[in-house]
Amino acid sequence: MSINEKIKSLLNAGRSYPRAVAVGAHNVETVKLVQEFQPKNYCEIGFYEGHTLIEVLKVLPQDSKIHLYDFQDKFEPLKTKISHDDMKKISFFGNSYKYLDSYNTTLFNNIVSSNPPQYDYVFLDGAHTFPIDCLTFFLIEKCLKVGGIIDFDDADWSLGTSPSLNPRVFPIVKKLYNDEQIKEKGVQMIIDAFLKDSPHYETIIDDKAYRRISPQD
Repeated sequence: MSINEKIKSLLNAGRSYPRAVAVGAHNVETVKLVQEFQPKNYCEIGFYEGHTLIEVLKVLPQDSKIHLYDFQDKFEPLKTKISHDDMKKISFFGNSYKYLDSYNTTLFNNIVSSNPPQYDYVFLDGAHTFPIDCLTFFLIEKCLKVGGIIDFDDADWSLGTSPSLNPRVFPIVKKLYNDEQIKEKGVQMIIDAFLKDSPHYETIIDDKAYRRISPQD
């Protein structure tokens, strides 16, 4: 099958993201931070196979509440790895693989609901791309408490260096992003523009975790 045929096939299947990506271990720094700050209302965006989530569940307070956001098929395989008591704490919000659908839609719907979330800790381990996660950041600001933590995964990541999403492996990326976007580090761009030197946040870990110290003006 030629590259053009592969792209056409992916388009016809409605897929703008691969079913499997190169993630094989939990985020050690995130688990340590959760253990330190003991959030009662924890949110994880892009939990994938649950590597970090499983470890976080071991250190969260017993009375915590957990919101998870990811593709709609990601939570079912995790159920056998999560205890009955932990399952009671979890609310899962799934989105489709459609091009312009993402966790941003489900997060927005929760924010404007009759019972909007107020998170103490948000771990953003999602697309890592600026066009998606920049909006995610501003949505998170609508539901992150003062004193709460926003925690990013892998600020050094780019589409071009990803083993799963670089255009040689997943050619539809060339249809969705220009060359500059493929090279750019989307998470780092968000951190540099909106968190470093911000009067509303203090740095917990450079280029990773920030605590909100005041509401936006």
